[in-house]
Amino acid sequence: TGTDLKAARALNQARLDGADLSETDLRGAQLDGASLRFAILRDAICTEANLERANVEAIDAQHVDLTDASLVEANADKANLGEAVLVRAKLERARFRGAHLAQAQLQSSAAAGADFEAADLTDSNFSEASWRGVRMVGANLRGANAGGADLSDANLEGANLWRGMAKKIVLEGAF
Repeated sequence: TGTDLKAARALNQARLDGADLSETDLRGAQLDGASLRFAILRDAICTEANLERANVEAIDAQHVDLTDASLVEANADKANLGEAVLVRAKLERARFRGAHLAQAQLQSSAAAGADFEAADLTDSNFSEASWRGVRMVGANLRGANAGGADLSDANLEGANLWRGMAKKIVLEGAF
């Protein structure tokens, strides 16, 4: 834990399943297509990291900082991203089915076509986010801040929206 991997930036296709990378500095790391299933990244710094097409299924990444990171087409099913920072993150077509994102900071993130089925987004903040066509079937959005977010064509079927903030939210075509 607490490892500095800045020198080992090119980790594309790496197999880090189950690794304990808590408090690790992964700023700008290239993890395209890497497998980190069941890895521990608590309090890790992953700003501007490339995790496109990465398998981060069931990772424990409480408090991880993924500011400006790219998780395009990543598999984050059942991931623990509680209190994570994903400000301006690219999440297009990523999967977060059953993921824990309570109190996550997702402001200004881009998640067009992402799948948050049965995800827990309690008290999360995705204000000013562009989440067109996102799938949130059965998601828990209780207390979430979606102010200014674009959820056009989103599927919110069965989602818990109780006490969620929806100031200036765009829901054109959403169901």
